[in-house]
Amino acid sequence: MNTLVQAKYTAIPTCRQVTDKVTGLPPFRSGNEKPSGSDMLTGCEFQRIPDWPRVNLQVLAWRDDIGDISYPAGAGRGGLKAREAYDAPSKPGSDPADDGIAEDVAVGEQAKWLTPKDNGSCTLMILDQNAVLLLEYKPADRLAPRSQDCRGPLRELAKSFYDAVQTR
Repeated sequence: MNTLVQAKYTAIPTCRQVTDKVTGLPPFRSGNEKPSGSDMLTGCEFQRIPDWPRVNLQVLAWRDDIGDISYPAGAGRGGLKAREAYDAPSKPGSDPADDGIAEDVAVGEQAKWLTPKDNGSCTLMILDQNAVLLLEYKPADRLAPRSQDCRGPLRELAKSFYDAVQTR
């Protein structure tokens, strides 16, 4: 029996709130809080201009009380939409592409690495009920996306970013 879970994320923090709660980031550069493919979005970019690294943090969430053409409003809709977004990089031709489970990231329901075709950064994607968290690290030097030098900073950042977006 498939039990639908009520949406965990009914609100998400602003970039200012994320900046106040997450330590060790470069200075805040820009933010986007206007959702396009989700019901709620906070996207924050941090970078010491003109230097690197650049860190992008995003949280996208889907609500149960809003319907669309693919899923009507109702219990579990947010989780279904988040799962769909989490699974999207596994499709052939996706950029960035699914690069395997992030077993050593202990937040959310599931986490995986994504690698862009240009190999210029590394990305950690976390599924947590009705939300997807994306953490991207783009270093000054082009590092191998699977290297500890690229993925290590995201592993360290994952817990504090996850904690920062919790609204309950």
